[in-house]
Amino acid sequence: MALRRLQQTLGHLSGGARTSDAPQETQLSIVHGPSEPPLSSETLGTLLERQVEVFGDRCAVKCSWTGQQLTYKELHSRSRALAAGLLSLGLARGDHIAIMAGNCEQYVEVIFAAGLVGLPLVVLNTNYTNDEVENAVHRAECRLLFITPFIGSRNMAPTIKSMHTKHLSSSTDPLTFVLMGRGDANGMDGVIPCESLFLRGLDVPPKDLERAEKAVQAEDVCSLQFTSGTTGKPKVAMLTHSGLINNCIGSGHRLKLTENDVLCCVVPLFHCFGLVLGILMSVAHGSLLVFPSENFSPTRALQSMTHDKCTLIYGVPTMHTAYIQEVLSQPPGTYDLSSVRIAITGGAATPMKLFKEIREVLQVPHIIQAFGMTECSPVTFLTTVEDSFETCSTTVGKVMPHVTAKVVDTDGKTVPLGQRGEILIAGYNSFRGYWKNPQGTEEMLHKEQDGTIWLRTGDEVTLDKDGFCRVTGRIKDIIIRGGENIYPAEIEDCLVQHLSIIQASVVGIKDARYGEVVAAFVQQEEGSGPGRPSTSELQTWVGKTLARHKIPAYIWWIGDKDVCETLPQTASGKVRKIALRDIGSRLIGE
Repeated sequence: MALRRLQQTLGHLSGGARTSDAPQETQLSIVHGPSEPPLSSETLGTLLERQVEVFGDRCAVKCSWTGQQLTYKELHSRSRALAAGLLSLGLARGDHIAIMAGNCEQYVEVIFAAGLVGLPLVVLNTNYTNDEVENAVHRAECRLLFITPFIGSRNMAPTIKSMHTKHLSSSTDPLTFVLMGRGDANGMDGVIPCESLFLRGLDVPPKDLERAEKAVQAEDVCSLQFTSGTTGKPKVAMLTHSGLINNCIGSGHRLKLTENDVLCCVVPLFHCFGLVLGILMSVAHGSLLVFPSENFSPTRALQSMTHDKCTLIYGVPTMHTAYIQEVLSQPPGTYDLSSVRIAITGGAATPMKLFKEIREVLQVPHIIQAFGMTECSPVTFLTTVEDSFETCSTTVGKVMPHVTAKVVDTDGKTVPLGQRGEILIAGYNSFRGYWKNPQGTEEMLHKEQDGTIWLRTGDEVTLDKDGFCRVTGRIKDIIIRGGENIYPAEIEDCLVQHLSIIQASVVGIKDARYGEVVAAFVQQEEGSGPGRPSTSELQTWVGKTLARHKIPAYIWWIGDKDVCETLPQTASGKVRKIALRDIGSRLIGE
């Protein structure tokens, strides 16, 4: 029934990715994704059960830093046992639970255990402070928290003690803690060791577990994700089994993923990138998922690529830059990346310079751009292994299967092909809304008279006649200087072409005369020499390519006194421009 409802809702999404059939001179910016592969009506539980039948004894997950690995059969049995343990605590379908841990095999077990019995899982950023963890668990009304005693070198005991003392919970019951990974629960009040939860599950009658599993529907919410919050306070996005599973199936289809692929997952599992393009995409295609380290380490990732013969690597642009710097810092032949056929980049804009370096230094034949957002489960556009280097480096590909996208102006009217505007998305991948935030949900979702629900992304793009999408920036990031619209991305692209600059971020700063002026934060390229260009030299550099009003009035170097040590970023690798505006305003005395 869930699949039928999806297909009825998306009946107009048929055929290959195509643009409107209107005459060429008035062709509008609206594209429909292909109808293949077909939509799935599976849940996380039924997906894993299906894969066990096919790949039972094949290795599903390998965690290099813990020395553990799980076959598909073991992952399924342990996830079911853990799910039974959760039921033994009195948890029922719809109750929220949370997890805060680094990348490890137990994280995968928790994701499937929660999904098996309909417990929406809140994935928490491992960089959260104690107060942020408490606030997140409280806002999402969690009844249980999976947590490790350490995350990297950080001792989580003070967090656990503080939260236990405050009895943070939405109900009269105290919050239950389940301790994962290394360490023990001795001396920690209210904490259950994860392995004891497996034992408690043995007391749950099999028919009770089966009943709980059968009650889960594809349209149920299975994941609660705190959004990155580049422009304000993070919200809690509700994502469904159907949205996540169909997104990972469609993504794997474009990458021609098979059971012979080995995925090196270094992106955090608390972000949609790692959850969908990591765990779920790997399981959905019978592949092997490798976790080289708890947190990102370019050295361990490259060692894994060498020893595990990884075929697919991930990263936001800063991670790929770290790979390149590590390879160049070592003698030739230190790392063997000959097995790697795909590098996926996403989460933030990837400069052309970096594309070329991935190809030339890492020698990866296919560099894939993923574009989307958490609320879209998360991928909306994706290049393919059949696209040319030029296409992959200058576009984010075509719209995903069973998804429609259109570009609109500020009045909500669809613009002609090639014209900039905000991209809106409609399809199975749209989120259910923000948890207990109807105003935020209403701002994101717009229902038209024909019943189509469009998701406002806030991203500014153009679409060409072949359906390829080019991202030009964020609507809220546009700088208006003296009535002229200025797009930060083109200035950033210009700046990183300079040999001394590896990264640049451009924002608008308030100005009494023009309203706003351009300000640039730049990071020096390692090995570019002891000196660096002056502000006037960089202004001249930009002026050679771009119009005069686009030349930065201010240029600050990352790492300088009173600026910032590193570019402020969200967990997904996006630059927090709101923070840069605040820094810029402070530096000029606003």
